[in-house]
Amino acid sequence: IGMSQGADGQLYSVDSTRGNKQLGLVSYPLQWGKNNAAGNEYLRFGGDARDGAAGVTLIKPGTIVGISILGTNATNVAEFEIEVDGVQVGSTYTTTAGVYVDATLNIDVDLGEYVNLFANNVATELEDVYAVIWIKDRL
Repeated sequence: IGMSQGADGQLYSVDSTRGNKQLGLVSYPLQWGKNNAAGNEYLRFGGDARDGAAGVTLIKPGTIVGISILGTNATNVAEFEIEVDGVQVGSTYTTTAGVYVDATLNIDVDLGEYVNLFANNVATELEDVYAVIWIKDRL
């Protein structure tokens, strides 16, 4: 099955859909949010923290495997970007009917790098945004 145990005691398996990386068995969520309209700004993580020069710092290497976004005004379209160390990685994620879900991401983040989520400035900003980036530990 391609399982191994890391020095951290966690079990890892080979993920053939992500280039045969050895990833942890469990995904964990990094959660952002924004009350009211979100546009041309970083979403808030862990309360009201938002800054392009800081973010969620990883304590071990990981791979972003998914993102989910939901807003309350479903008629609006919005664009979001994942940033690692202040640089956009992956695509621009565009909501349809206020929702975006993708479980096929394959974005590596190394120990000590930080992750952030940015809402682009578009004509129809999404409101009351809940966003989760799903990540797995990586050997």
